[in-house]
Amino acid sequence: MVPPFGAEKVVATMKQFACLAVLSAGVCVGALAPVSASTLSFDAPLSSPGGFYNGTGGVNAGFTVLNATNSDGSSLELGLSAIQRFVGPITPSSNDYTVPLGTSGGDALWDFSFSVYTGTDSLSAYTYSLTITNQVTAATVTFDPATLLPDNSYWSGAASGAETSTRNLSTDDGFQNSENLSFSFLSSSLGFNPNSTDPYLITLAADPVDSASVDSVSIEVNPVPEPGSISIATGGLFLLGIVFIKRRFRGTSRSIA
Repeated sequence: MVPPFGAEKVVATMKQFACLAVLSAGVCVGALAPVSASTLSFDAPLSSPGGFYNGTGGVNAGFTVLNATNSDGSSLELGLSAIQRFVGPITPSSNDYTVPLGTSGGDALWDFSFSVYTGTDSLSAYTYSLTITNQVTAATVTFDPATLLPDNSYWSGAASGAETSTRNLSTDDGFQNSENLSFSFLSSSLGFNPNSTDPYLITLAADPVDSASVDSVSIEVNPVPEPGSISIATGGLFLLGIVFIKRRFRGTSRSIA
């Protein structure tokens, strides 16, 4: 269980809110110093050294992954996923993840996992934010996942390195973790109900300290149906209603005759 944190930790910055406006596409990129190249992959493994090294028994699959090469030539990999707790990955549709409802041991049946790898740069070359928004109530929590969480797994030494539980942002080049919205520091801010189908937007962002660019990746949990899908479903129900009424009317006409 991760301890609660102060209210100042949950205030989203204006830059993060600006990113949320375009996160439905899965990527938010700063306009002043754009990346020179980026790719977004769905239902993918992490390609960073070590793959998914957080904890034991983790499966390196089902991630939504942003790989970016910034204008200074440095590389960055950001990954997010939703998983069934103690079971394994959830296969997404694009960056949409449908999770099971209910609890086990007091926690929701699903976690979300995140990963950052900064390549030839150390973690200290960026600042980080993880933002979670309930899209029904608009309740939002934002925090720095690199420093707030005491149980992160860190990576040091690039391809020839290894996982460590000791944080050193000046030498480490990666970190990962899995969290549950039932944990008190998240549920208290979000009003999380593990038996509700409320949709959540989860965003992981990395902002280089020496430029105005920002890279981010996002996933939707229990995504809201697209307006087109709703229209089609509504239209189908309407047509079924018309057929039913016509059949009832014909039956009544025959009995009267």
